[in-house]
Parts: sequence; structure tokens; C-alpha cells
Amino acid sequence: MTRTLPAEDTPWLPGVPRHQTARRLPLPDGAAQGLRAHTVSADETAMVFADCLLEDEDSTLRIRLRGSGPTTATLLMPAPDAVALWLPGSSRDQSTLPPSWADALPITPLTGSALGCLLGRNDRPLVTFGARSGNGHLSMRAGIVEETAELLLSFEADLADGPLEIVLNATSDPFETAVAGVGHALGLTRPPVNASEYAPVLCTWYAFHQDLDAQSLLHEARTAADMGFGTLIIDDGWQNDDCDRGYGTCGDWTPHPAKIADPAALVRSVAEMGMRTLWWIGTPFLGHRSDAYTTGLPILYEEPDMEAAVLDPRSQRARHHLTHRLTQLIRTTGAAGLKLDFLERYAKDTAAAPPDDAVDTSVPAAALSLLDDIRNALTPYVPAPAFEFREPYISAETVERATMLRVSDCPLSPVINRVGIVDLRLTTNGIAIHSDPIMWGDADSPERVAQHLHSSLFGVPQVSVALTRQTTRQLAALRSWMHLWTEHKDVLLHGTLRVTGIAGNYSTVEASRDGVTITAQYAPAFSDAPPSAHHWIVVNAHEGEVAVRSARARTARFSISDCTGNTTEQGTATLAGLSVFDVPAGGIVQFSFLS
Repeated sequence: MTRTLPAEDTPWLPGVPRHQTARRLPLPDGAAQGLRAHTVSADETAMVFADCLLEDEDSTLRIRLRGSGPTTATLLMPAPDAVALWLPGSSRDQSTLPPSWADALPITPLTGSALGCLLGRNDRPLVTFGARSGNGHLSMRAGIVEETAELLLSFEADLADGPLEIVLNATSDPFETAVAGVGHALGLTRPPVNASEYAPVLCTWYAFHQDLDAQSLLHEARTAADMGFGTLIIDDGWQNDDCDRGYGTCGDWTPHPAKIADPAALVRSVAEMGMRTLWWIGTPFLGHRSDAYTTGLPILYEEPDMEAAVLDPRSQRARHHLTHRLTQLIRTTGAAGLKLDFLERYAKDTAAAPPDDAVDTSVPAAALSLLDDIRNALTPYVPAPAFEFREPYISAETVERATMLRVSDCPLSPVINRVGIVDLRLTTNGIAIHSDPIMWGDADSPERVAQHLHSSLFGVPQVSVALTRQTTRQLAALRSWMHLWTEHKDVLLHGTLRVTGIAGNYSTVEASRDGVTITAQYAPAFSDAPPSAHHWIVVNAHEGEVAVRSARARTARFSISDCTGNTTEQGTATLAGLSVFDVPAGGIVQFSFLS
């Protein structure tokens, strides 16, 4: 049996002394029923000023706390029929309800955003929430209180660094609308990027690791360009003369002549094929075998397992070194931009004293301004340089600085790719969302190849296999999927998204635009025929038959094809109630409605 806590009481939280006084926040009329809010300050004499506003247009509650010193805002509300707590990110477990006493999540501009949604039955959001602090640093708890079966939300920030802003949507908005609204409120949006950021990518990492050379890259790029790829990312390995992995050669950022004798000629040849080139950069690393390591550049700490140190972004010398080397790389090769990796190394402040030439005392703040320095330095040579960032550094501060956001590394894991892509699509706006490079094994069937590709359907595909070494049927599956994606990319990338089975890693995902709907079934289920679409594509990304349901009788021409694009059946059918189609695994069924 649950109980109700007194209005002045707050649940026990690890590390929060019980003797601290909780101050009740007055909430406006119309706020979510049963919602209570309190603040606790480390210094009980500190003044905390609160502004609470319920916006008329969407009934979103905004709480803004101002003052000084570390302050915790705690919110409690009923959680009827709660099923799961959704937090964005491909590494999150989105199928459980954590307890309120679970470890707090540290949030910084380089580790993610404070955003989530408590889900009820049938994918119904009970409350969608988010928070942002003055400098982007806060900690967040979200979980169920044992004593009362309520949802607890707890946000802690130092108000001396700026206000703490909390957003709550407890309306009946669909999940997709609620999450997008909170993401927008947290600043996860930017002006629309160029169309080139949405070009499919051939990435060398999983295909070659560090075993690459100019001739092989040109062979691969030629095949990729013929398939419709528009970007080549030359990943780790171009800067050294071996294939030993590790990051011991990072820091000089000069193409090694043993692998790429004329990098500018390589970039030009790739451009003549219709593809742009991006160089991978292990941004913070100063490798132990690099020439730069011997120059005494200020570092934050050593990472012996990585064979590298981490450059101190606060140091003017370190910043000048990195900015100069990257500018020289772009200027001399003509590349379109950079894949900036490992920025999470700059997520936390350090106890180490700032160097003598520090431009900032905060490591994360210095890292963000370093990114600005790099962009500004490249702009004279590339008017709109491309920058790829990846999870977990997805925040308002990074979204405005990147042109592409990528799912974190998940080799051979299509489910993780799917979750990451959909989460990023739902929470951000104006930026291109990319898959982690898709790979498969030499012995994988074309059906499995297609299923890998289908999990990246609603993002920009990055692929990382040696195209010239694939079997005929594997290549056929890739070509078929690339053709489908290219033909309908406006729907897939810019259409209205609808998802089901959220706590089950999105069992179906659907995009609609201009009378065309594309539905991907990732688990056996039925999909409802879109009432206003004239063309409907259903992707079989599982192993069973495809079931569809229509609320009214509709006649349609249909065509079924397998994972390589070969037509297996076609005809005319009347969809009325539940209909089942024998679609091969990795294949599709297309409906053109006649009525």
C-alpha cells in the first residue's frame, strides 16, 4: 500500500541530507494534477527566486529558478499506469522504471541533455520533461518513489552560473509531439543545414580500420559514387604508417605519405566522382609517438591505454596547435570538413590548475570555444565546413556547432542504430541525423544485410564495408535499399514521424509526407493503412509476414519485392479489416491506392 508524503516533505535521496529545509514552489492553476515542487539549497540562507509559467498555447509548465549556490529542484507527481521511463540515447535502457534513488545522471554540454518521458500504456506519455542550466551543467534524477509510486524528478545546478530552467508537458500530446516540443524548449535546434549534409556516407572505419591507402580508397569511392553515396569519411589510419590501432600517432594531423602520398589529389579525384571528403580527427589526443608530444604542449591527463595524452583546451598554445594543424589539413587538401571524435573527453572540469596561458578556467567551456575557433579558422577555405559529432555529446551547445549528428559506435547492432536515429530525429531539429556506419560480416545473408540497412532507414545511412569485396547478392541488397532510400529520402528524413512500441526499441516507425507514407515493421505486428496517403510502402524488417489493417475498404495495386529488389508478387487487392501479405524478410510491399 502506498502513502502520500506531507506537502513539506520530500523523499529520501542519496547524498541529500534530510535536515535541509525544502521550500514549496507555488505552481500556477492548471498545472498537472497532483504535481508538487520543492527546492533545497546547500546554503539554507541563500535566496532562490522562482518564476512558474503555464503557457496558454500548449499548457507546458516552465519553472525558472534564479539565485546563488547549489540548488536542487524536486518535483513529485502521480504516475498512473506507468510502464517505462524513456531517456534519449542509443545506450539507454528505455524499457524499465528506475527507482528514484538510482544514481543521478551528470549532464554537461558534452555528455547529453536532461530530457525524458514517463510512458504509460499504449505509448501514451504521462509527462515529458527537460531541464537546462545556465552553463549546461546539472545532475538529473528521474524514477519511481517506493513509498508512494509517484514519479520523482530532481534537477541540481549551481544557480551562481545562471538560472535553472525546467520544462514539463503533462498534456495529452502524442509522444512524438511532446518530445519534440521539450527538445525545442531546451535549444536542440539550429538553422537548417545544407543539403550535402544529408548525402549517404561511405566511412572507412569498420571496413579498413587503419589498413587503408589511396588506391583502395579510390576503388571504393568509385563503387560508392555509382550507388549514390555523396560523402567519403577517411577515418583513423590516414595519419600513420602502420595498422597497430591505438592513438599514439594522433596530434600532428598530417597525412602519412606511405599511405596517401598526395592527399589533395585524392580529394580532387573523389570530388570528380561527385563525392566530398571529410577527415577523421581524434580531437583531444596527443599521441605518444607524435612529434607534437615532444613540444611540451599543456595536457589535462595521460591515457596510457590509448597511447596518448589529452590536450588541455584551456591553453592558448594547445588551441593554436590544434587549430593551425586542422586548418592546414583543410587548406592543403581541399576537404569539405572534419569528423571530430572523442569530444566527451572534455566533458568534465578537472582539479588541475589552469595553465599559465589559459583562456578559460572551465574545461567544457574552453572545449566549446575551441570548436568555434576551429570553425572560424576553416571558413576562409570552406565557406560552410562540415562537422560530424556523435553521441553522447548531443546538447544545445553542440547542435548549434555541428552539421551532422551520428549514433555512437554500435558495430553489427541494428537495434542500437535504430534507437539512436529515432531518438535524435525526435529531439533535434535542423540538423542531419546519421547512422553509425553500417557493417556486416562476409558470410551474412542478403536478408540480414537488408535488415541492418532498414534499421537506419529514417536517418542518413553511413556504410562501412569494403564494397569491392562484397558478394553479388550482398551488393544487390545494398543497391536496392539505396535506390529506395534515395527515391524517398524527403519522406524518410523530413516527413512526420510516428512510432509505436517505444519501450520495445520502436517496433514500428513511420514517416509521412506529401501523400506518401513509409512504415518499417521491426517486429511482427499490424500497421494501419494511412487514410490520406496515395502511396504506402511497408518494410519487412523482421522475419514474419506483413499484416496491415484498414478501417475502410480500399482498393490498391500492390507489388512485393525481396531484399534485392526482385519482384515476387504483384496484383490488385482490397484492404478491408486485417490483411496479411507474404513479404520476404528484408523485402517490401508497396500499395498504390485506387480508392
